[in-house]
Amino acid sequence: MKRSDLALRLTRAVHKAEDAVDTALDDATTLVQEMLQGRKEVGFSALIGAEACEAATAYIGLIGAARSRLLEVHKALTAAAPQIGVTNLDELMGPGQTKPNVTGAAPAGAIGGLEAA
Repeated sequence: MKRSDLALRLTRAVHKAEDAVDTALDDATTLVQEMLQGRKEVGFSALIGAEACEAATAYIGLIGAARSRLLEVHKALTAAAPQIGVTNLDELMGPGQTKPNVTGAAPAGAIGGLEAA
């Protein structure tokens, strides 16, 4: 296997994992929203389903933690790219995609150190 093939495989795998975690987070927040909205629409007390809501919000926290660990993996792979001969990270991105400008301090309008598009 060529180094460039490995880099491309790793890029695709990390992006697939990131998409899966983002989808899980989106789905979990939708679940909480539906529980809360449904309870209000039916007129149930906040005590009804409180344990389920608490468990779901804890689950969201776990997904958030998993997402943070995955981003650490992504950063570590990016840092290791030159060691396997990858000099242009944009070549590993899909059509129309580029690596975001990640900085130590977020510029105005940025989220989590990523510049807003």
